Amino acid sequence: MLSHRDRPKGRIMPGCQKYAWMPLFAIAALFALSGLYVLFAGLDESDVQGSTGMSVEEITAFNPAVVDYMQRLERLLGVAWVGVTVLAAAVVWSGAHGGGARASWYALWAFAGMLFAASATFFVYESAGLGAFYLAGGVLTAAMLGLSYRRFA
Repeated sequence: MLSHRDRPKGRIMPGCQKYAWMPLFAIAALFALSGLYVLFAGLDESDVQGSTGMSVEEITAFNPAVVDYMQRLERLLGVAWVGVTVLAAAVVWSGAHGGGARASWYALWAFAGMLFAASATFFVYESAGLGAFYLAGGVLTAAMLGLSYRRFA
């Protein structure tokens, strides 16, 4: 193994570039937990009230099949979000430990874009708390991708 004096001068990366994959991995893991919450928590009364203008009880009285359908969609959203974030974590891990493939860096921009799109959707449907959560995740992901450019390039 080369000592720090024997390494070529052009290949030394500052710590923020070298270890920027760690926050990216943590962000993906955090959003995987968020997806698990969506998967198992069920319908949120305030979300249903905000998007339909009716409570869950009113919808159930009107048509019980609609509530079942909404719960199924919520679970499918959770499954999809867990899958996407686990895939993003795998891409981060393989890019950081597999020589920093450039394709993994480009693929992670799709994850950042999905976080921005999710935040915009939540802001449109007046769920500012979730919108801010996903916006912060998108900004942190984009910042870490910007810092880790040399790692993946």
